[in-house]
Amino acid sequence: FPFKYEAYVTYEIINNVVRTTISIKNIDDVTFKYNIGGHPGFNCPLFDKDNFEDYVIRFSEAESFATPNYVDGMWDFNNPEFTFNNINEIKLDYKYFYNDAFVIKDIKSRTVYLLNKDNKGIKFSFSGFNTLAFWTKDNAKYLCLEPWVGYDDLVDSNHQFDTKDDLIEIKPGEEKEVSYEIELIE
Repeated sequence: FPFKYEAYVTYEIINNVVRTTISIKNIDDVTFKYNIGGHPGFNCPLFDKDNFEDYVIRFSEAESFATPNYVDGMWDFNNPEFTFNNINEIKLDYKYFYNDAFVIKDIKSRTVYLLNKDNKGIKFSFSGFNTLAFWTKDNAKYLCLEPWVGYDDLVDSNHQFDTKDDLIEIKPGEEKEVSYEIELIE
C-alpha cells in the first residue's frame, strides 16, 4: 500500500457479545482511499440436531437486491445470479454459493440473524459497512458472514483502485472505524 497508515483491530467481550472494531488512521500527509472487511465464520449447523438447510438468514429490514455473478475474479451486478424483492429472510441453500459469495451491496439492514427452526443461532450486527456477503463451500459445515466496504473489481472496471465503488476516503490525521458484533441466541 503506497500510503502511511496505522490499523488497529480490537476485540471486546461484553456480556455475551463479541465486538470487533477495525480502526484506520491516516498518518500520511495526503488523502487516500481504502476498503476493508471482515470474514467471521460460524459452524453451520450450530447445533447437532440441525442441517445447513434448516437455517435462515433473517434481515432486520426488508431487503431488495440482486446478487452478482462472479466472472474471472470480478463481480457482474448487471447480470445477477439471483434477484430478491422485499424479503425479510432467505432459507440457506448451497445453490447460492456455487459461483462464489452471495453479495448484497447497499444493504439497509444493520443486523442479520443466522437462525435454525427454533430461532436459535447468531445475531450479527455491523456498523460502517455498506455491503454484506455470505460465503461457504459446497456441502461445507460453516457459513461466513462478511461485512465489507468495497469489493472485487466489477467486470467493466478500469482496474484503477481509486475509482472503485464503495471506498472510504480518509484525510491526513483522520481516523475512521467500522465494527461488527456477534451474539449467540439460545
